[in-house]
Amino acid sequence: MNNRSGYCATHWPGYITIDLEGTFSIRQISFQLWDYTDPQNMTPDKENQTDQIYAYRLLCSEDAEIWKVIYDTADDNTKYKKGWQTFKLDKPVDARYIRIHAIHNKKNSGFHVVRLHVFQQKNTLYDSQDLFLCTGPFDQEIGDAYPMSYQLLDLSGRIQNITEEQNSTAFSIPDPSLKQRYHEVIDYLFEITGYSSQAMSARTKGKTSGNGK
Repeated sequence: MNNRSGYCATHWPGYITIDLEGTFSIRQISFQLWDYTDPQNMTPDKENQTDQIYAYRLLCSEDAEIWKVIYDTADDNTKYKKGWQTFKLDKPVDARYIRIHAIHNKKNSGFHVVRLHVFQQKNTLYDSQDLFLCTGPFDQEIGDAYPMSYQLLDLSGRIQNITEEQNSTAFSIPDPSLKQRYHEVIDYLFEITGYSSQAMSARTKGKTSGNGK
């Protein structure tokens, strides 16, 4: 946690894991991503950071070894989010650990969480922004397992950031086909590892619906 900025941050790809110090029967998780439109955001140049939006996964666990995947932005029509994210579970899920898996930030290498709340009963206080109704059964992962498909997406995102930074630098004139060649490599890696965008979107067994924009 950065005491001066008021948010918890890590570099993507990475994890932010919260230990509740006890196992609870959870019905709702709400957390706030950095949002330039938040009235409490006092960042001086926040109007210039409208593209600071995030891709992530939300997981929970009783033992920090077997994780339930509650939500994944890759399964949503809108792949990037900002502001409050609220997840209401159709049935209680027992958990001690809450994990936000930082996948990508379109602006830079940071991933920023401002607030997080966990409820044993559903709460309407944080329903004004992205609201997701999550139904099981949920996919499970062992340990820090991370599918190859998402490792490739991380790589693709970092390549995109690098090439955009190069293109905005007056003293650097990169090969205009560089970004295209990188994307061709990523597509090829997806092909040889047997992953596809259709398979990725269909891999979650449970159903998640929401008003994410």
